[in-house]
Amino acid sequence: YPRMWKRRFDSVVSVSGNGMSHINVRGGERWSSEPTWDEALRESHSVLLDGLLSRPEIAIMATQRSDGTVVVRSHDGEAHVRRTEVGRVDYRSVSATDPLGYDDMSGVWDADDLLAATFDTKYPDGPVQLLQTFDSPRTGDIVVSAEVGYDLRDKHESPEHKGGHGALHGDHMRVPWLSTAPLPDTPLRTVDVFGYTLQQMGMPVPEHIDGRVLTADGNVESRETRASVAAC
Repeated sequence: YPRMWKRRFDSVVSVSGNGMSHINVRGGERWSSEPTWDEALRESHSVLLDGLLSRPEIAIMATQRSDGTVVVRSHDGEAHVRRTEVGRVDYRSVSATDPLGYDDMSGVWDADDLLAATFDTKYPDGPVQLLQTFDSPRTGDIVVSAEVGYDLRDKHESPEHKGGHGALHGDHMRVPWLSTAPLPDTPLRTVDVFGYTLQQMGMPVPEHIDGRVLTADGNVESRETRASVAAC
């Protein structure tokens, strides 16, 4: 890809980084811009789903139900993640073993609390990252994330890559942040860097940016607080 030389193919695999791939499948006789939901995938492509999970290179496979729930599967188990009506994250492990390796994390979470609780695990911020991935209309019907030590792309790697990027595991997700200004003692996302930098430069921070904004004393200012201040 991006040049497709075959005709009448049934699926397209698009590598995102070399540690994640998006797989789109053809529904029926025609391709459609509409996603193929998890319910249909399990009915018509169960062999593909089972085959992907049987591969040692695949650590996580994610699909989305028609109600917006993201279904997370691994070799070990299955979990469901969705947003609640008030914007919190509902994460539920539905198997004896959590697919992301979490220890008793089922429940409804504030997204920032969930980041802090999972930061030192194999999949920091995993549920939130998966929800955000499926927010994009370009996300595949099936999303797979590589196991540590594997790439999902071999051909056309010139020069050959000696490292991976783009997967959900902690080796690719945790980013060192060095700053001459004090940082809060809490995990932050890379999208938080922009607002923090603007604030340290004395420049106004736009209201509708991704990420959180740090207050002058180095604490995290929530979106709700910013909205209340703006309303006043």
